[in-house]
This record gives sequence, structure tokens and C-alpha cells, in this order.
Amino acid sequence: MIVAGRSRSPAVVAGYLLQTLKMKPDLALAEITSKRDCSIVPELRRIVEQYATLCEV
Repeated sequence: MIVAGRSRSPAVVAGYLLQTLKMKPDLALAEITSKRDCSIVPELRRIVEQYATLCEV
């Protein structure tokens, strides 16, 4: 069971890392999951990857 915010919040932080630090999606998500116990649902993972193309990462 996914608890509210445990998937959405990391996706938002990943978007921030993509845009500000020019991180690759996998690296950004790995950094987040190394700091906090969270999981990102596949749908949000795809959105993060799509956002990376918009940020030209």
C-alpha cells in the first residue's frame, strides 16, 4: 500500500533536482531514495523521465 505523499513528494523533489542540478532522472531518484524510505510508482517515474526531456537533461 502506498501512503499519500510517499510517491508524489519524491517525484516533485526529483523534478527540482533535474531542473536545478541537471541530474539525470535515475541519479536524482537514487539520491532521494538513499536519504528517505520512499517508493515512486511507475506512472510518476515515467513523468519524471518525461520532465527530464523538457529540462534537456
